[in-house]
Amino acid sequence: MIFNKKELDLIKEALNSGIGRAALALSEIFNDSVEINLIEITLKKLSEAEKWLKDKYSKTTVVYQDFFGRVEGKTYIIFSHNSVKLLLNYLSKKDDIERDFTNDVLLEISNIITNNLMGAIGNFLSERIEYSLPEISVNKFSELNKKDDYYVLIVNSELTLKTKDMKMDFLIIFSIKSFDVFKDLFLKVVEKNENR
Repeated sequence: MIFNKKELDLIKEALNSGIGRAALALSEIFNDSVEINLIEITLKKLSEAEKWLKDKYSKTTVVYQDFFGRVEGKTYIIFSHNSVKLLLNYLSKKDDIERDFTNDVLLEISNIITNNLMGAIGNFLSERIEYSLPEISVNKFSELNKKDDYYVLIVNSELTLKTKDMKMDFLIIFSIKSFDVFKDLFLKVVEKNENR
């Protein structure tokens, strides 16, 4: 096991601070109360993550961004088809949504979530992380690199608007080299905190 339960809980704790800021920012956009609950985080090899995604989702919208710095990789936010419909019906109060509007809303939401979650990781590691502009695809995981020498940190979460619960998964994909940097930086912070 690469990280023990205590270490995964520390990553979860760091991400929770970013989730809180993302929920606040989305509340201002929606002019309504928004909650984002982090349910579970897991670490998988890329081949395992791809199988897990295919088993879990039949129809999806995926928003992805590159991130750069000493730690680099790609993030994905994966929304189920039903979650997208719930969200957009809530925003528009009608069933017929134009594709361009759908994409703009999801790109904005995903950009806020990604920047806050990766910002929380950067703060925890005391590392600066920069991002590319988000891009969107429907029913495709083809952007995932097919090599197996990648790690995927999966953040399973739920976004709640009033009584509407929208399931989403936030994936952070690291190459082996980048993951080793992330792991070393993370364990140094853990060791420093334990020695206080």
